[in-house]
Amino acid sequence: MVFFRWEMHVTLILKLVIIIGYQLIAIEVLFKQMNIAGNRPHTIDSYDYIFRGFCETNKIHYVEEITIDTIYTYLEGLDVSQQTKKIRLKTIKALLGKFYFNDWLKGKFWLKIQIKVDTEVKAAAKEGDILKLVTS
Repeated sequence: MVFFRWEMHVTLILKLVIIIGYQLIAIEVLFKQMNIAGNRPHTIDSYDYIFRGFCETNKIHYVEEITIDTIYTYLEGLDVSQQTKKIRLKTIKALLGKFYFNDWLKGKFWLKIQIKVDTEVKAAAKEGDILKLVTS
């Protein structure tokens, strides 16, 4: 029962943070939650690097300013491979999901965004290589 009261207290604090609306406060609270949940420091640092870059690119200060357009603008401006864009999108989606879970966002608009990555098709094995495997 004590845990439930603590959880309600944290929820009220988090709602106050979102009412203030300052994005960087919200992200710090989120990273503290991730730390308590057992996420590794490297994971949190990586999320921090990507999300702060996203916020700086779009001049985002409030949670309400995050839209599907700001995500596309960020991805479009990246001078990286499609695979890296996909990783960065995955990170942003993970954090937005946590925002949603904390009742800081009302809809899951980011789920519609997808990045396709071409996969390399490997050459077929040669008959000689198959024979080597079978006879070994």
